[in-house]
Amino acid sequence: MDSPNEPTHAPLWTPTAERVAAANLTRLAASVGHRGATYDRLHRWSIDEPEEFWQAIWDFAGVVGYPGDTVVRRGESMRFDRFFPDASLNIVDTFLRWRGDDEAIVALDERGIRRVFSRDQLREAVAATAAGLRGEGVGV
Repeated sequence: MDSPNEPTHAPLWTPTAERVAAANLTRLAASVGHRGATYDRLHRWSIDEPEEFWQAIWDFAGVVGYPGDTVVRRGESMRFDRFFPDASLNIVDTFLRWRGDDEAIVALDERGIRRVFSRDQLREAVAATAAGLRGEGVGV
């Protein structure tokens, strides 16, 4: 019997099989040939082979840009490691390449207020901002 001071290892919540099947982590595992891999196995891969793991994340996420030749530049500890230190990317093209009501940006401020921009809402906000800047004479 567990004492009151011993941690319990029972999960507080377990996702349904449908949720697991639809999860990005499941899609990532399948895309890199780790179909059916558990979270623990993927976590271990990220620690044992960080260069391979993070390159797979870059590719899976569809980042628009050049990752550079160095995936991980090791520091004195993991806290000081630098990932893709020579990368150049286009954040606008990365965020605006998709359309739809899927979440593009989720913001949570210090007061706990959550704000969500769908992909379409983000595109609209960027277009409105660009039009406003052009209207003020700002150009390329």
